[in-house]
Amino acid sequence: MIACTSCLTACLITRSTETLVAPVTAPRIQDVQGVTSPRLGGLLVLQQGTGPTQVDFRVPIDDDGVDKALEYQFFVNANRDCVPMTGTTCEPDLRPEIVPSDGNVRRMVVRTLTIPQVGCNRVELYVTSSQLLLSGNYRTPSVAGDLAFETWWIFVVPRGGTTTGADGGVFDPLQQCAYLVQP
Repeated sequence: MIACTSCLTACLITRSTETLVAPVTAPRIQDVQGVTSPRLGGLLVLQQGTGPTQVDFRVPIDDDGVDKALEYQFFVNANRDCVPMTGTTCEPDLRPEIVPSDGNVRRMVVRTLTIPQVGCNRVELYVTSSQLLLSGNYRTPSVAGDLAFETWWIFVVPRGGTTTGADGGVFDPLQQCAYLVQP
Protein backbone atom coordinates (compact mmCIF):
# COMPACT_ATOMS: atom_id res chain seq x y z
CA MET A 1 0.00 0.00 0.00
CA ILE A 2 2.84 2.43 0.84
CA ALA A 3 4.61 1.70 -2.45
CA CYS A 4 1.43 2.41 -4.37
CA THR A 5 0.81 5.71 -2.54
CA SER A 6 4.26 6.99 -3.37
CA CYS A 7 3.60 6.19 -7.05
CA LEU A 8 0.50 8.34 -7.06
CA THR A 9 2.16 11.33 -5.41
CA ALA A 10 5.25 11.32 -7.58
CA CYS A 11 5.74 14.28 -9.88
CA LEU A 12 7.15 13.98 -13.34
CA ILE A 13 9.24 16.99 -14.36
CA THR A 14 10.03 17.45 -17.99
CA ARG A 15 11.90 20.13 -19.80
CA SER A 16 10.00 22.07 -22.44
CA THR A 17 11.54 23.85 -25.38
CA GLU A 18 8.29 25.71 -25.95
CA THR A 19 8.57 29.49 -25.80
CA LEU A 20 5.71 31.70 -24.81
CA VAL A 21 4.53 34.16 -27.44
CA ALA A 22 3.15 37.47 -26.25
CA PRO A 23 -0.52 37.90 -27.14
CA VAL A 24 -1.39 40.39 -29.86
CA THR A 25 -2.65 43.64 -28.38
CA ALA A 26 -4.70 45.62 -30.84
CA PRO A 27 -4.67 49.41 -30.94
CA ARG A 28 -7.59 51.01 -29.11
CA ILE A 29 -9.61 53.95 -30.48
CA GLN A 30 -10.34 56.27 -27.56
CA ASP A 31 -13.28 58.60 -26.92
CA VAL A 32 -11.83 61.42 -24.82
CA GLN A 33 -13.96 64.47 -24.03
CA GLY A 34 -12.35 67.60 -25.44
CA VAL A 35 -9.94 65.58 -27.60
CA THR A 36 -11.87 63.12 -29.80
CA SER A 37 -13.64 64.89 -32.64
CA PRO A 38 -16.24 64.02 -33.70
CA ARG A 39 -17.17 62.05 -30.57
CA LEU A 40 -17.77 58.31 -30.90
CA GLY A 41 -21.24 56.80 -30.86
CA GLY A 42 -23.30 59.76 -31.98
CA LEU A 43 -24.95 61.02 -35.12
CA LEU A 44 -23.32 64.20 -36.42
CA VAL A 45 -25.73 66.53 -38.24
CA LEU A 46 -24.24 69.20 -40.54
CA GLN A 47 -25.83 71.86 -42.72
CA GLN A 48 -24.53 71.83 -46.30
CA GLY A 49 -22.59 74.97 -47.12
CA THR A 50 -21.64 76.52 -50.43
CA GLY A 51 -18.55 74.32 -50.78
CA PRO A 52 -17.89 70.67 -50.09
CA THR A 53 -18.97 69.44 -46.66
CA GLN A 54 -15.83 68.63 -44.69
CA VAL A 55 -15.31 67.13 -41.24
CA ASP A 56 -12.10 67.37 -39.22
CA PHE A 57 -11.32 64.09 -37.47
CA ARG A 58 -9.04 64.02 -34.44
CA VAL A 59 -8.96 60.52 -32.96
CA PRO A 60 -6.66 59.36 -30.14
CA ILE A 61 -5.34 55.82 -30.56
CA ASP A 62 -3.72 53.92 -27.68
CA ASP A 63 -1.30 51.13 -28.58
CA ASP A 64 1.01 49.28 -26.21
CA GLY A 65 3.43 48.58 -29.07
CA VAL A 66 5.06 51.99 -28.72
CA ASP A 67 7.91 50.99 -31.01
CA LYS A 68 5.58 50.21 -33.95
CA ALA A 69 4.05 52.61 -36.44
CA LEU A 70 0.27 52.58 -36.79
CA GLU A 71 -1.41 52.18 -40.15
CA TYR A 72 -4.89 53.62 -40.65
CA GLN A 73 -7.47 54.01 -43.38
CA PHE A 74 -10.73 55.98 -43.52
CA PHE A 75 -13.57 54.75 -45.74
CA VAL A 76 -16.46 57.08 -46.63
CA ASN A 77 -19.65 55.35 -47.79
CA ALA A 78 -17.58 52.34 -48.87
CA ASN A 79 -19.74 49.60 -50.34
CA ARG A 80 -19.42 46.64 -47.97
CA ASP A 81 -21.18 44.38 -50.47
CA CYS A 82 -19.14 45.41 -53.48
CA VAL A 83 -18.76 42.79 -56.21
CA PRO A 84 -16.08 43.61 -58.80
CA MET A 85 -17.37 43.52 -62.35
CA THR A 86 -15.95 44.42 -65.75
CA GLY A 87 -15.08 48.10 -65.75
CA THR A 88 -15.51 48.56 -61.99
CA THR A 89 -13.35 47.97 -58.96
CA CYS A 90 -14.01 47.53 -55.25
CA GLU A 91 -10.55 48.67 -54.24
CA PRO A 92 -10.30 51.88 -52.18
CA ASP A 93 -9.02 55.00 -53.92
CA LEU A 94 -6.46 55.77 -51.23
CA ARG A 95 -3.77 53.66 -49.64
CA PRO A 96 -3.49 53.43 -45.84
CA GLU A 97 -1.66 56.22 -44.03
CA ILE A 98 0.98 55.91 -41.29
CA VAL A 99 1.27 57.40 -37.80
CA PRO A 100 4.96 56.92 -36.90
CA SER A 101 6.08 55.63 -33.54
CA ASP A 102 7.01 58.37 -31.09
CA GLY A 103 7.61 56.20 -28.01
CA ASN A 104 4.20 57.04 -26.50
CA VAL A 105 1.20 54.76 -25.99
CA ARG A 106 -1.21 57.46 -27.23
CA ARG A 107 -0.95 58.78 -30.77
CA MET A 108 -3.34 60.88 -32.85
CA VAL A 109 -5.01 60.26 -36.19
CA VAL A 110 -5.79 63.67 -37.65
CA ARG A 111 -7.51 63.97 -41.01
CA THR A 112 -10.04 66.18 -42.82
CA LEU A 113 -12.56 64.21 -44.85
CA THR A 114 -14.96 65.42 -47.53
CA ILE A 115 -18.47 64.08 -46.99
CA PRO A 116 -19.75 63.48 -50.51
CA GLN A 117 -23.52 63.45 -50.33
CA VAL A 118 -26.60 65.02 -48.78
CA GLY A 119 -28.31 62.66 -46.36
CA CYS A 120 -26.79 59.84 -44.35
CA ASN A 121 -23.05 59.09 -44.72
CA ARG A 122 -21.02 56.31 -43.09
CA VAL A 123 -17.38 56.99 -42.17
CA GLU A 124 -15.27 54.03 -41.01
CA LEU A 125 -11.78 54.07 -39.51
CA TYR A 126 -9.55 50.99 -39.41
CA VAL A 127 -6.29 51.08 -37.40
CA THR A 128 -3.62 48.37 -37.09
CA SER A 129 -0.03 48.14 -35.91
CA SER A 130 0.70 45.51 -38.55
CA GLN A 131 -0.46 46.02 -42.13
CA LEU A 132 -4.02 46.52 -43.33
CA LEU A 133 -4.79 44.10 -46.14
CA LEU A 134 -7.37 45.52 -48.55
CA SER A 135 -9.09 43.39 -51.12
CA GLY A 136 -12.53 44.32 -52.37
CA ASN A 137 -14.77 44.74 -49.36
CA TYR A 138 -12.39 42.82 -47.06
CA ARG A 139 -10.29 44.85 -44.63
CA THR A 140 -8.18 42.69 -42.37
CA PRO A 141 -4.88 43.09 -40.53
CA SER A 142 -1.88 40.99 -41.55
CA VAL A 143 -1.67 39.82 -37.89
CA ALA A 144 -4.93 38.30 -36.63
CA GLY A 145 -6.54 40.35 -33.86
CA ASP A 146 -4.46 43.48 -34.53
CA LEU A 147 -7.29 45.81 -35.53
CA ALA A 148 -9.30 48.68 -34.09
CA PHE A 149 -12.44 49.80 -35.92
CA GLU A 150 -14.94 52.62 -35.45
CA THR A 151 -17.92 53.98 -37.42
CA TRP A 152 -19.31 57.53 -37.49
CA TRP A 153 -22.66 58.50 -39.01
CA ILE A 154 -22.81 61.98 -40.53
CA PHE A 155 -26.06 63.43 -41.84
CA VAL A 156 -25.77 66.37 -44.24
CA VAL A 157 -28.87 68.57 -44.48
CA PRO A 158 -29.10 70.27 -47.91
CA ARG A 159 -28.84 74.04 -48.22
CA GLY A 160 -32.17 75.51 -47.23
CA GLY A 161 -33.40 72.23 -45.72
CA THR A 162 -34.27 71.68 -42.08
CA THR A 163 -34.27 68.65 -39.81
CA THR A 164 -37.81 69.39 -38.60
CA GLY A 165 -40.99 70.66 -40.17
CA ALA A 166 -43.26 69.75 -43.04
CA ASP A 167 -40.72 67.84 -45.14
CA GLY A 168 -42.27 64.50 -44.11
CA GLY A 169 -39.04 63.26 -42.56
CA VAL A 170 -37.02 63.67 -45.77
CA PHE A 171 -34.32 65.51 -43.84
CA ASP A 172 -34.82 63.79 -40.47
CA PRO A 173 -31.39 62.35 -39.58
CA LEU A 174 -32.72 59.73 -37.18
CA GLN A 175 -35.36 58.55 -39.63
CA GLN A 176 -33.03 58.53 -42.65
CA CYS A 177 -30.01 56.92 -40.94
CA ALA A 178 -31.92 54.41 -38.80
CA TYR A 179 -31.92 51.65 -41.42
CA LEU A 180 -28.19 52.09 -42.09
CA VAL A 181 -26.95 52.04 -38.50
CA GLN A 182 -25.64 48.55 -37.77
CA PRO A 183 -23.94 47.30 -34.62
